[in-house]
Amino acid sequence: MEPNTNLNFDRYVPSNSDWIVYKSEYIMSNSVEMDMISDKVATMGLPEVFYGNNHIMFINSAKNLLFEMSALDAVALSSYKIR
Repeated sequence: MEPNTNLNFDRYVPSNSDWIVYKSEYIMSNSVEMDMISDKVATMGLPEVFYGNNHIMFINSAKNLLFEMSALDAVALSSYKIR
């Protein structure tokens, strides 16, 4: 959300796999965070319940691949204007 926000990630390594998964889980965004998010996201409106600091990353170093998704990106991409 803000550049200075420190996120903590949990690491999971499935057995017999080249993938590593990192995820962060945080509580719902409060009203101040929701106001900041709504200014950044060009959608008709935000969901009533939003977990703005949640992230997930899938990493496969053998294939040199990183896939990251965040709640903020998911809501922003739901807007046809941005896609």
